[in-house]
Amino acid sequence: MIKTQEEVERFIEEVHRRLRESTKNIYIVLKHTVEDKTHNFMNEYNLTDEMICEELLKLNITNYSKTEQDIDDRFRGGFWFFGQMFEVPDTRESLEIYIKIKLKKRVICMSFHPKEWKINYPYL
Repeated sequence: MIKTQEEVERFIEEVHRRLRESTKNIYIVLKHTVEDKTHNFMNEYNLTDEMICEELLKLNITNYSKTEQDIDDRFRGGFWFFGQMFEVPDTRESLEIYIKIKLKKRVICMSFHPKEWKINYPYL
């Protein structure tokens, strides 16, 4: 589902508000398994929660891709998908990153890793 520009802007504003209040307002879901792409990416490039916070604070409407409902009934609300170019620290490498977040009491970051397929940007 593609949200309206106004809905996307409100969501991003709320993400930014919470992250500016405190970097403790982010929860990065790490499974610590071989298949955990976010955990592996963070380890490979020594990324911290604060660094990911900084990247999320750069999001704007042009980074938005889509929104999907959470299929797990225990967790209401939607997942918001974004893409962003990420300058890898201490390298000259730039990667397009896949970002999946949702808002609860904190900003829940389910995914932050290099994209695996084309990301569509409806407001680019």
